[in-house]
Amino acid sequence: MPLLEEGEADIKQKYNDIVNKDDNITVFVDLLGGTPSNVMSQLLKEGQNFKLYTGMNLPMVISYISSIVHEQPKDFHVRAREGIV
Repeated sequence: MPLLEEGEADIKQKYNDIVNKDDNITVFVDLLGGTPSNVMSQLLKEGQNFKLYTGMNLPMVISYISSIVHEQPKDFHVRAREGIV
């Protein structure tokens, strides 16, 4: 989880630490255009292979985890939209 004082290099290092352990990566970022989003977008452009979702909210994350635990279709993006009022 990025901290306010972390920069691009810190975010890239955290990604590299994780990707070396797992090849099925999904990344959630809160704001499109923020530093985490920009860094992850650049990594995608450089050929890294992972799923990137922006606009993260709690219903999205809960639905995503639930779909994995219960082996259900991953419709978390629908739940995320429903969680916005």
